[in-house]
Amino acid sequence: MAAVESPAPQFGPAALAAGLRALGYAVDDATTPATLQGHQLLRIHYPIRFGTCAGETCTLGFIAPPDFPASSPGGIYVHPSLRPLNQNSTLPHGGVTDATHIFGEQGWQYWSRPHDDWAQSERNAKAWMAHVHRLFIHV
Repeated sequence: MAAVESPAPQFGPAALAAGLRALGYAVDDATTPATLQGHQLLRIHYPIRFGTCAGETCTLGFIAPPDFPASSPGGIYVHPSLRPLNQNSTLPHGGVTDATHIFGEQGWQYWSRPHDDWAQSERNAKAWMAHVHRLFIHV
């Protein structure tokens, strides 16, 4: 009897993780800091393709909402720090805050960068990562 593959998860962090894996990213979904209780953090090693940091690698963290892909993650956690901290909300350089308190480790930042065109996108991991790629153009 042939093994039956289980279908890909339809919603939430598991759906984003499955989509990221399908794009070739190794996803660490097992180590969510206690400070994010009730949320699941997905981490990937991200080879930076664009901007002044092109060719470098960083760790990115995403919190997928429970209704993903109906809603997108609100932004990205980045390690090591790549931008100056700037709580001003003016993009592309604002909305960058220190996230050390979340991870208990120096060098983490949170970039508040919602995907403004999510409703018009394919609403999947590929659309989310296209958004992430665009963010690095301005680093």
